[in-house]
Amino acid sequence: MDAAIPIAWDGESRMRVPKKLSSYMLGRLGEGLAKQYLVSHGWDVLSMNFACKIGEVDIIAVKECTVAFVEVKTRTTKSLGPPLEAVDFRKQQRLKRIAQYYMSLIAAKFGGTDSLQIRFDVVTVIIDWPRGGELYYLGDAFS
Repeated sequence: MDAAIPIAWDGESRMRVPKKLSSYMLGRLGEGLAKQYLVSHGWDVLSMNFACKIGEVDIIAVKECTVAFVEVKTRTTKSLGPPLEAVDFRKQQRLKRIAQYYMSLIAAKFGGTDSLQIRFDVVTVIIDWPRGGELYYLGDAFS
């Protein structure tokens, strides 16, 4: 895993984070930060919170010929362990089934999906309000 990317709450961002966030709002904040990270590294975000009968994936992004299905875990403490531990075998299997379904939906848009590679990434965002936080990005976390 790459080193943590620091997150700073500067006066210019006008980001106001309440001291106590609901788990829903904490998750949305982490997903937004993960999206910013992906876009700043050349990814185009195709979908946020894609949901189907199989389940939900936080972010789907594409860069060149690679489609990444990104699971985002947002925490307020590092004590819960590494990000990959938060995405257990069962969750990995569900994400793989969602990816197959999603790829079948977009096959026409890309003229088929044979030329596209699929990967699964995990992002952990640690929010330490008001000091800032850290973002950990693990590309190609599992196959």
